[in-house]
Amino acid sequence: MDQSVTKLRYYETLERIRSDILSGQFSSGMRLKIADLAERYDTSHMPVREALRMLGGEGLVELEPNKGVRVRRFDRAFLENLFDIRVSVEQMQARRAAEQRTSQQLVAINAARLEFEAAAKNADVLELLTCNRKFHAAISVAAKNSEADEIELRHSRLLPMLWNNLGYPRERVSVVIDDHRHIEAAVSDRDANAAAILAAAHCLKAKQDMMVAWEHYEGKQNNR
Repeated sequence: MDQSVTKLRYYETLERIRSDILSGQFSSGMRLKIADLAERYDTSHMPVREALRMLGGEGLVELEPNKGVRVRRFDRAFLENLFDIRVSVEQMQARRAAEQRTSQQLVAINAARLEFEAAAKNADVLELLTCNRKFHAAISVAAKNSEADEIELRHSRLLPMLWNNLGYPRERVSVVIDDHRHIEAAVSDRDANAAAILAAAHCLKAKQDMMVAWEHYEGKQNNR
C-alpha cells in the first residue's frame, strides 16, 4: 500500500476512535478490542494499534500490559486534581494575555467568543466544547507560554469525554458566555489582575458543576 494512503488510513482511524470516545459512544472504562475496532471502522489491525497508542499519549485510553486497552477511567480525585491544575494554568494564561496581547490577538479572542455564542443556540455538547476550547486557545496564543499550552491541550482532549460521560448541564452555557465576555474585557483593558481572577473563577465554576455531575453519575453507577 502506498505510504501516503497508509498515513491517511492511520489518521482516519485515529480521528474516528477519538470521536467515538469524546462523544461518549465508548464510555469510561470500556474495553477496546483491536479486532472489534478494525471491523467497526473497516480497516486492518495495524492502523487501530497505532491509533490506540497515540490516544494513550493523549490520555484518552489506558494501555494495560497483557490486558489490553480501556477508555480512560476517572474518579472524584482525578476530576479534582484536573481542575486544580486548570485553575492555576488558566489564571496565569489570562494574566499574561492581558499583559502581552496584540490587537490582532484580541480580534481572534473576540471571534472565538462570538463563535461560542453562536454555537450555544443549537450545538451539541461536543461542538460546544470545541468552540469553548477555541476561546481559551486564543487567550493562550496571546499568553505565549508553550509549556502551559501543552497542559491545556491535554485537558481539552479529556474534558469532552468527561462531560459526555457525566452529562453536560445546559444551564452552564449562559454562565460560560457571561464569563467569556468578562475575561475578554479584562484582556482588552490590559487588566491582568482582573483577567486572572475572572479566569480562576471561571474554572472553579466548571469544577463545581462537574463535581455535581460526578455525584449524579456515581449514584447511577452504584445503583446498577
